[in-house]
Amino acid sequence: MIPDFILKGDSIKVDPEVEKFGQLVQEYREKIGNELITESSTWLLEEWIEILEECIRTGKTYWEVTGEEYMGDDKNTYY
Repeated sequence: MIPDFILKGDSIKVDPEVEKFGQLVQEYREKIGNELITESSTWLLEEWIEILEECIRTGKTYWEVTGEEYMGDDKNTYY
């Protein structure tokens, strides 16, 4: 059985900022790499967008742009 909303062609409205954020994350991962951690962030969505745009524009990682450090799971790798 197919739900009515699919049969009617209804679509989900996505906030333009959320969509832009998703596109920037994808572009970051393609150009910079996969070591981007967005979970449990203290950054606002607008701040994330600015950070990711800067990363993509300059070719720098999130860690280089923000100056933050993160210890990897092996406790010997800092990002």
